[in-house]
Amino acid sequence: MKLGAAWGRTLCARLLTTVAVGLLVSGCALTLGYRHADRIIEWQADHYFDLTSGQRRDLLARTQRLLVRHRREMLPDYAEFLDQLKARVQAGLRPDDLDWAYAAYDRFRGDLVERVLPDGSALLTTMSESQVRHVEQVLIREEQKTRESWAGPSDARAELRADKALALARKWIGSLQAGQVAQLRASVRALPDAEPIWWESRRQRRKAFIASLRTRATEEHLADELRGIVNPTVEQSEAARAQLDREWRAGLTAVILQLDHMLTPVQRGRAVSSIQDLIDDLRTMTRAR
Repeated sequence: MKLGAAWGRTLCARLLTTVAVGLLVSGCALTLGYRHADRIIEWQADHYFDLTSGQRRDLLARTQRLLVRHRREMLPDYAEFLDQLKARVQAGLRPDDLDWAYAAYDRFRGDLVERVLPDGSALLTTMSESQVRHVEQVLIREEQKTRESWAGPSDARAELRADKALALARKWIGSLQAGQVAQLRASVRALPDAEPIWWESRRQRRKAFIASLRTRATEEHLADELRGIVNPTVEQSEAARAQLDREWRAGLTAVILQLDHMLTPVQRGRAVSSIQDLIDDLRTMTRAR
């Protein structure tokens, strides 16, 4: 599972994705990505905001401090979570295991938001109007590209969603049997057609983000505004989006449990081994200085 793409294109959301959660959940180039996260974040921020040399230095210093603390304080918790996940996968997943995993994901994401907001808000208060216009145009262009990528019949989106799910399953558990492919494809295709509502949610959050930048608020006020944008509570979420997220999570739970019940011993062993590889990477990074 990858971190959800909904409105992940602002500086704060990119930082969240790059620093830990996205790397942890996707398992893609974890060690390399985390060790170079400061430079990746600098590149992303410059892409969005066209940073001045002073802002770039400030961002790099803040990011390096954040990563040092995060590695020391949170990577052991990630490794512990994965240790428990490995045991649950080994025993065979149950619905309460997925509830537990979602709760951990929400907790880790919330922790990252709170870690990033003080430094992120401080940096954002230094943005000029030309930089605000720059990021607005970048976000609008990305928004349009995203919309074009899923525009068309809902059936085509369902097929693309199924293809991605099958590729992710093969990454974690290896080759799939014909029956498993057919069942997983059908189950993923039946998930809610989320893209239109997610796109509208991204559009609204992009507008709120730009409006917040233009208020020239204090760091504390801007942090409060961004908290609601990046990590909204249920009460703050749009009703349609909140309902869709609940339906999507319930549907995803059913898909994962169905796949888990179809796993062969070899496939389950591969999944456990894949999780252990992530645990080893995290513990290596925790010990790094």
